[in-house]
Amino acid sequence: MYLFKKKHFIDKFLIGLTSLLLLYGYLCRIIGCYFFWESKTLGWFFLFISIIYFLLKRIKQKNNGKTISEKIAICLISAYLLIAITILFLFSTSDAFRFSKNYITTNKDLVEQIGKINTIIALPRGSYFSTNNQVEVNLCVIAKGSKKFKDLNVQLFKNDTSDWVILNTY
Repeated sequence: MYLFKKKHFIDKFLIGLTSLLLLYGYLCRIIGCYFFWESKTLGWFFLFISIIYFLLKRIKQKNNGKTISEKIAICLISAYLLIAITILFLFSTSDAFRFSKNYITTNKDLVEQIGKINTIIALPRGSYFSTNNQVEVNLCVIAKGSKKFKDLNVQLFKNDTSDWVILNTY
């Protein structure tokens, strides 16, 4: 507790906000609270931002110039965040996302389970595999229904001669 008292306001704020977002993000899924499910993703984003902030502070505090490991960590985390934001943008504007969004909103089993679907949010996770003339995509989304919310992974497949096909939704 002594170490926490010595921290500046911004340090305490970042630690508190990150902890609160992550804790709430996981707890709301466990206890079935259907409000602000994006907090888990935002919590991870703030965790990485906080790590970069604390590493930059550590570089400033070191006088001997031996900060190569901190600089490498900052570069790696920054690259990861850049890739995650790029994936989020690409997935949320893709044909695969539009097709899966249409599929999710018209899926009778899912509508029965979580209610009329109001919003579908793309998450910065997923995968994209392309070989010759075939594409397989795994999208991670949050489906917000009128009864409850649900994290979904949607696997889609497409080749040159066909439209998107849903392989699996879980």
